[in-house]
Amino acid sequence: MLDGRDSDLAVIRKSLKNGNVLISVADKGYANVFLCAKCRNLALCDCGGKLQIKEKAAAPICKLCDSQSKNWKCKYCLADRPYVIAKGMDRTAEEIGKAFPGVEVLISNSEHVAQLREGEVKIVISTRGAEPVSNYAGLILLDGEKMYNQPYLRAEELTRQNWFGLISRVVADGDIYLSLLNNHPLVQDVIRNERKSQELLNQREAAKLTPFYRVCVISGETMAVNEFANNLQKLATFLIVGPSEVSKNQSKLIIKTTLETSSNLVELIDEVTRLQSIKGRDIFDFRFDPYDL
Repeated sequence: MLDGRDSDLAVIRKSLKNGNVLISVADKGYANVFLCAKCRNLALCDCGGKLQIKEKAAAPICKLCDSQSKNWKCKYCLADRPYVIAKGMDRTAEEIGKAFPGVEVLISNSEHVAQLREGEVKIVISTRGAEPVSNYAGLILLDGEKMYNQPYLRAEELTRQNWFGLISRVVADGDIYLSLLNNHPLVQDVIRNERKSQELLNQREAAKLTPFYRVCVISGETMAVNEFANNLQKLATFLIVGPSEVSKNQSKLIIKTTLETSSNLVELIDEVTRLQSIKGRDIFDFRFDPYDL
């Protein structure tokens, strides 16, 4: 396993001699977060939101209010040159294209999945789930830290599943670059070819999460959620977490139960759903075993 910009370019250069190369990235876009190149302060909108550049030469746009910052200048030093710290796939494609000017670079995402023809040698840059079905001579897995540490309950699981799936598409004797340090647990699992870390399973069991527990997230108006939580406290069958406020007058409640008693939770939710139908309005939203809490 290699790390460093020179290393991933070296893997691409070597792999292109034998076939197509796939580069996996976390996000679409061009410059999803940038700083001032002079003073290194974060580029922010007047509303406090982070600025992003969706396309090369486009004006920065606020992620919160969607307003444009034409003729952008740093609020602190008035310099006007951005320094990108969170690249999107378009910026990556631009850099790779400059490094390998004689090779076509394809973009593949949820809006358009690239197609590869037999006999052609190309570099494909793709977001998760939009990778063209093919065998690859080289695989570059970028944005490892970002993907592995996203604030979602199953971020690690999804990253592992995606990466191991992509690794299975690499031809025998193909090369793989992972943008994580060699001592990272995921890299070690790849080296040992362990598809599912027992340590991760142990952590999920201790936290009372799937696959050892069923989890239901209930959201709705704060008063209704609080009343529902008070009623559930009388039932020793379930483990209740919350309620917690998620926005003005909106709260959520997390219910956990063992697999053996999960049917009781399903029956309870079915009964609540039936009562909502009778009343003709949705009081609660339910999510079973969600990817994030």
